[in-house]
Amino acid sequence: MKKPTLTFALIFIFLLLCPGLYAQEISLHFPHFAGHQYEWKIFQGKDQITVQAALSASVKNMIASVKILTGTKGPDLIFQAPVLTQTGLINQDITIETANLNADYTILLFYQGECPLCEDALIDLANKHARLKEQNARVIAISADNTEQGFQKKLAYQQWPDNYCDFIGMAGENFNSYEVLGVPSLFLLDRAGIVLGKTAMVDELIKIIDERNPNNRSQ
Repeated sequence: MKKPTLTFALIFIFLLLCPGLYAQEISLHFPHFAGHQYEWKIFQGKDQITVQAALSASVKNMIASVKILTGTKGPDLIFQAPVLTQTGLINQDITIETANLNADYTILLFYQGECPLCEDALIDLANKHARLKEQNARVIAISADNTEQGFQKKLAYQQWPDNYCDFIGMAGENFNSYEVLGVPSLFLLDRAGIVLGKTAMVDELIKIIDERNPNNRSQ
């Protein structure tokens, strides 16, 4: 079996680490499963790029991890003290049980203060927050910042009370348990804590909510 070139591997890893950069859609196809020949199509506006490569086991595992949580219960969120929140510094551990979120839907936003694409996601969520509240949707923002200054930079956008930073960055427990490979990453959970979707774009999660509530669509 032909080994994947370094170029293909780097392209795929880049896309995984920068989920917000593929603007519209990524679809994975498996036309030659027996030969481990994978094809993925990247849509950017009207331009389509198709990349084919025989993938190594490690890269195939990376593909599987992208959707591994969908349809399963999301891990509890665990923040080790000290934890910076919207109201200040808390010197005790915080645990949020995903089975007791007290909302029909919960959006988890994994982000970093210095990330321009994260700022876009924060602004989009802020603009749509009133409509999300009407659908009993909760937003929980988890910061990958290592300093208080980085966290405070984007706090003004956040109209919701659930904002957390434990100064551990992307090495933190929550980033690992949700297999976050890049920021922004967003997850949609239902009332039972089941993961309904994972994406880098707010509108994709709102579309899922709309499809489940056809008589009360977000605008």
